[in-house]
Amino acid sequence: MAATESVWLLSLLQELKFSLSQPPLLLCDNMGATQVSFNPVQHSRMKYIQIDIRFVRDLVAKNILVVQHVHTTDQLADLLTKPLFRQ
Repeated sequence: MAATESVWLLSLLQELKFSLSQPPLLLCDNMGATQVSFNPVQHSRMKYIQIDIRFVRDLVAKNILVVQHVHTTDQLADLLTKPLFRQ
């Protein structure tokens, strides 16, 4: 979903005549998902998300999107998706 939203925002910026000096960076705390975005080998366990994998892999290959691993403790998006401690 993040890749799809990034592509939509890129097309919006292009329509508004804005250009980016480098492709957007997509940070992911799942090491497996990060590796699959670079690895062209099809995995039998990934058949149910094969279309999504190909979409992101094509974006990375065309240098439209950059996928990078970020450690779980540094993932700022978790603040919005995970419960906070009472303290």
